[in-house]
Amino acid sequence: MDNILAKMVIEGKAPTTNHMYAVRQATAKNKKQRYLKPEVVAWQSMVQLTARKYRRVIRDYAVIGITFHFYRSYMPDVDNLLKATMDALKQALDLDDRYFDPVTSYRYPPIKDHGKIVFEGVIITITSSDLEAQRESWESIQKVLKTPIQV
Repeated sequence: MDNILAKMVIEGKAPTTNHMYAVRQATAKNKKQRYLKPEVVAWQSMVQLTARKYRRVIRDYAVIGITFHFYRSYMPDVDNLLKATMDALKQALDLDDRYFDPVTSYRYPPIKDHGKIVFEGVIITITSSDLEAQRESWESIQKVLKTPIQV
């Protein structure tokens, strides 16, 4: 059974992968350069400020599960919502995102009250991953495939 380690609520529009970068025009000295848009930097700063306080709680776990509940008025592809937020989380938690397992993401329209948007943002839940359950799952997959899987 997974234990909830942290629950965060971040208001604002999560940027999508398609709209994270802008390009500076080339000058005589430099080639074109890609850079994060200011709204992406602001979003990542909010995520980092919210997540940093959980760093000590989470650092004791080898693997953590993360569930994202995105609320957006515009409904982009759910996978495009993950990049900027996961990058900010990995920096705030000082944990490589390869240790985020499982990652689950949902998207919803914004929460409204009498037609007025009262919440647009993301709710992030971080859980301790059940490593024993993962090992059992890997072992059952090995039996089906009859090929060893190294963990």
